[in-house]
Amino acid sequence: MESATTEVIEKMIDSVTKMMQLCNNNVQKLEKVLKLNRKNLRIVNGVLRNSDCVGEKRRLENYLARIKGLNLHIESKIENEKIGYGNSKKRRNSKVRWIEVKSAFVGRVRTGAVVNLDENLVDIRRFFHDASPLIFSRITNILKKMTAIKLNFEMSCEYIIPSTGEVSLKYFNTPNTMILLSTDIQKSIDDLAGIIQTKMEEFAESKSGWSLRKICQLMVAFNKYTPINGRIYIPLPTELKKKGGIINIMNTDRLCFVWSVLASLYPCKDSNYERTDAYPQNYHDILNLRGVQMPVQLSSIPKFEAQNSNISINVFTVNDKTHEIEGPIYHTKNVKNHHINLLYLKKTRSKHGHYCLISDLRKVCGRNISAHKAKMFICDRCLNHFSLKSHYESHQQDCKLFSPVKITLPDESSAHLEFSNYKALLKKGFVIYADFECLLIKGNDHPMKYRHIPYSVAFTSVCSFDNSLNTFFSYIASSPNDQTPASWFIAKLQKEINKMTQILRSRDLPMLPLSDEEKLNYNSSMECPICGRVYCETNPKVHHHDHLTGKYIAPYCQNCNLQCKKDYSIPVFLHNLSGYDAHLFIEELARSNYVNLVPLNMEKYIGFSTYFNQTRVTFLDSYRFLSSSLDSLVKNLTPDQLLITKSYFSDVKSFPLLTRKQVFCYEYLDCWDKLSKTKLPEKHYFYSSLHDEHISDEDYAHAKLIWDEFSIKNLSDYALFYLKLDVLLLADCFENFRNLTMKYYGLDAAGFFTAPGLSWAAALKMTQIKLRLFTDIDMTLFIEKALRGGISQSICRYSKANNKYCSSYDPNLDTKYLIYWDVCNLYGWAQCQSLPYDHFRWLDNFEIESLDINTCYANTADKCCILEVDLEYSQSLHDLHEQLPFCCEHQMPPNSQNNSEKLLCTLCDKTKYVIHLENLRQTVHFGLKVIKIHRVLEFSQKPWLKPYIMFNTDLRMQAKSAFEKDFFKLMINANYGKTLENDRKKRKIKLANNWFTARKYISLPEFKCSQIINEDLVVVELNKTTINFEKPIYVGFTILELSKTLMYDFHYNFVKKDLSNWFASKLLYMDTDSFIYEFTTLRKEDTTDIYHIIRDYASLLFDTSDLPVDNQWGIPQVNKKVPGKFKDELCGKIMTEFVSLKSKVYGFKIDGKDSSVRKLKGVGKTAIKHITFDDFYKCLFNEVNQNCTFNTIQSKNHQVFTVKIHKKALDSSDNKRYILPNNVVETLPWGHYKIVNE
Repeated sequence: MESATTEVIEKMIDSVTKMMQLCNNNVQKLEKVLKLNRKNLRIVNGVLRNSDCVGEKRRLENYLARIKGLNLHIESKIENEKIGYGNSKKRRNSKVRWIEVKSAFVGRVRTGAVVNLDENLVDIRRFFHDASPLIFSRITNILKKMTAIKLNFEMSCEYIIPSTGEVSLKYFNTPNTMILLSTDIQKSIDDLAGIIQTKMEEFAESKSGWSLRKICQLMVAFNKYTPINGRIYIPLPTELKKKGGIINIMNTDRLCFVWSVLASLYPCKDSNYERTDAYPQNYHDILNLRGVQMPVQLSSIPKFEAQNSNISINVFTVNDKTHEIEGPIYHTKNVKNHHINLLYLKKTRSKHGHYCLISDLRKVCGRNISAHKAKMFICDRCLNHFSLKSHYESHQQDCKLFSPVKITLPDESSAHLEFSNYKALLKKGFVIYADFECLLIKGNDHPMKYRHIPYSVAFTSVCSFDNSLNTFFSYIASSPNDQTPASWFIAKLQKEINKMTQILRSRDLPMLPLSDEEKLNYNSSMECPICGRVYCETNPKVHHHDHLTGKYIAPYCQNCNLQCKKDYSIPVFLHNLSGYDAHLFIEELARSNYVNLVPLNMEKYIGFSTYFNQTRVTFLDSYRFLSSSLDSLVKNLTPDQLLITKSYFSDVKSFPLLTRKQVFCYEYLDCWDKLSKTKLPEKHYFYSSLHDEHISDEDYAHAKLIWDEFSIKNLSDYALFYLKLDVLLLADCFENFRNLTMKYYGLDAAGFFTAPGLSWAAALKMTQIKLRLFTDIDMTLFIEKALRGGISQSICRYSKANNKYCSSYDPNLDTKYLIYWDVCNLYGWAQCQSLPYDHFRWLDNFEIESLDINTCYANTADKCCILEVDLEYSQSLHDLHEQLPFCCEHQMPPNSQNNSEKLLCTLCDKTKYVIHLENLRQTVHFGLKVIKIHRVLEFSQKPWLKPYIMFNTDLRMQAKSAFEKDFFKLMINANYGKTLENDRKKRKIKLANNWFTARKYISLPEFKCSQIINEDLVVVELNKTTINFEKPIYVGFTILELSKTLMYDFHYNFVKKDLSNWFASKLLYMDTDSFIYEFTTLRKEDTTDIYHIIRDYASLLFDTSDLPVDNQWGIPQVNKKVPGKFKDELCGKIMTEFVSLKSKVYGFKIDGKDSSVRKLKGVGKTAIKHITFDDFYKCLFNEVNQNCTFNTIQSKNHQVFTVKIHKKALDSSDNKRYILPNNVVETLPWGHYKIVNE
């Protein structure tokens, strides 16, 4: 057998598995099965050696691991049977075995596993006892070749909840540890095992109900490592030498670390301070160096500190490009009497480095700091400086809340943010749209249901200036031996982009003659529409035109016009690139190209870019602009808007069939042979287990019509037709989106990575605002520590209505209404308020002492402040505020079983609570007392975002198509997220497609972990050594704060105050922008109902435009889409019963409907369909937790699978609030005086 298809290999594995199960522990039969499986192993090994395709190699490596695992299980059964026959000479320890899983770069990066073969072995200590010798042996062998490695463990175990039978795999991992030839290997293994054991014990003690059922395997990752250690003398970079503050000992031994420490302990006063003989030579008598190998590694410093109780160490590094200090790459946990800062230097292409003593951190860090004659204080966590000790000490309190890393702030000269996306002002010459389709190969490994194997790909290019240059290409493989779609796609794409680049670079048209209207526009313009500056002699008015079309665009000032340079980059859009398509081709792209990632995590990317020759190509996700399915997007377009699709299907008669998303039998197509089927599969083959639904009769009739109308011969043709239409419809959707952004904002959406980036640029351009950026680190941390998102909590967990407008109304009981109100565009409303933009300053102590919260800034609307205060929450307020306490904060719930914080509304006193003045006034008005004001940050403010928000709001109300309505809603909502962008949260992830690149990353002290994709590709994550704060997070903070004032004002001033004459109100549930209330009529004889209240307050508080015109309560339709108005989320339907279990988990019934509405965060929609309102009820009152099963698409190492997920759906526990004993419905906020001993 010279080759094997994936189907054949699958059958081979299935056959061996079934044969092994049928052997009934018969040794002779088992040995025959083992022989057969070893033959299978040789076959697949042969195929792997002859495979040139990266994707195929990856699949074959997975098959190898599965076949090897089968071998181990069969061998184990045989050994156990032979031992049972009395053969005591056989090796008895067959409980665990080692297998090689994956490797890259000729074994320099590899992963192995210790597999547990004994199902009865559930003692983790016993497992490590058996596994340690195998790991020790493997490490010893590897060290013979590599001399140094970085090592980490990942344990996978199967857990079960005995009461429900729910089963789930849980993973426990360790950080990297360094192993050298001199390392005590057994101790390192024991240390890592200890970490795993501790994590498993903490999980077992978490009262989660999970019980260990099975130890599956221990994954062991090895990375060849060139140690970061100090050795012989390396000269300082010139820039650092000029600054001073560094003592660089000129040693010729391997003791630079020791000499640097001695230089700190015994300062040299003369000019010989860089010579070793200037310091004590009996260093062994001074320092405890026992077990600390020379040259010293970073990983050895904690041991050194532990053995030298009065010394603590920080280590910084140097940026190769700027030669500025960065880090720390090592930061002590405890500062001791003698604290030493060291600098680690490393030569390019050298595996060794050199430690120096930082004698004056002030000089080393300073940009112009050295010019100050007064003493400066440097924070060794973020490397920022302070002129006063009090400021430094205050800063330390905030800085310790975050991980130590250098924080870079803008210079004063560049500390402003304004519109700068000049390249997006011109429409890109070419944009490409692409899509892949996959076979869904049935899997045998639980919980894997299908493996997604690409079999086709297509792309279309759209030219903005000449439709005749539009192109379309597609490819379909007919067998696994054909060229892969990924390799075809990259090769063809590169060829076409080279052609496009030649066209773009050769095209430079002069401006066409202006029309009379354009001349009038030019002559009447007095200021630049981009920057807002008045034209002058030094910056005159010029004609701005498109060099690709020659068309006049607008009058710009000369400076802005010069910024609008031609952009030759070409974007490639795929719908759901991040979650799906990227996995299908990124390996092929990275095979011979450097790929720059914009990552979310190791597996998922916002986008990525590379260069084909000199042209930058960015791969982007259209779903990050248009976050709906292609089916929904196409439904929102009219046939007249499908111009690209129409250009490839000119038959007017058949075109209406193409104005919708087509249907496809994804799960039927599970092998290559089915592509040659000559008939459309029957309707039941179109079932989707992913969505748990069949297609409709109408959809199937449509598919049959397509098959006949377009003379489709086989399923391969149908698949290509389906793919072609998907690509063309995506192009139409996004081109219409681009046209709208150009029309209303003068920006090309194709010039951005995401919708928030586009919306933010549009807002900056339209408002012409110039935002001040912080140059004060304390202002940055002051705001960063106070960022608090939306409030979400379950307050009263059950209620049943007795609504007089329902058929079930009982007049003998109290009238009770359940109302679900939602704020229309809450963050849009907040963005319309006065927001900070400039002139930030700290108030001095005298100003703070004279500050009156109620009257300050009352006479001026252009100034405001953010305060840091201590607040007292008096016990007298607890009952009044128990439903919705003021001043939420991130805390760990008192009964939490893990270390995760949640945003809680508590009645506890607040210490150093950062709050906007408007929020503080509101809290004081309702009874909280300000005990102390620590700091006050004053700023200038104005409603600078309001014109942009109202512009989009007005256009949304005027929009006539669903596509345009969704577009303007997106441009409002997407904008807010950009105001909270934080570089600290971004991850640094790199792709390495050769060993030299991988070695460079692995050897860095900031190396975090690696993930093998295939033999030629590894993903590496690095810890950040510096972060840049270049975004106005004070805007996002203010939006979050002000939005809460609207919610609290509605609750306390309207519900609790204005409605208190008619109703006893109870807040049942709250999410960021919505309330669910229970209103009980106070007097039975009172005819006023809640709907009369809505009618009377409609113009003031409510958006009633979604209610029926002829609603039974006579409520007028007013305030359509007005930000900040409350609307009935049920559009006039009546809620009859409500139950909530926790935040984001609730359900309710609607009058006149058999169905109910259920919300379960983290549970697939297909699973929610099978969970009823009664299930919620039983879970709350009978503590009947419920599990669910649903299918979803997941990726691992860029392999895509459909997997079956088993997880807990309903669970009555909730720790955001205190649940009263013997009363599962009522809760109290933490800090309430009625809560005792919690």
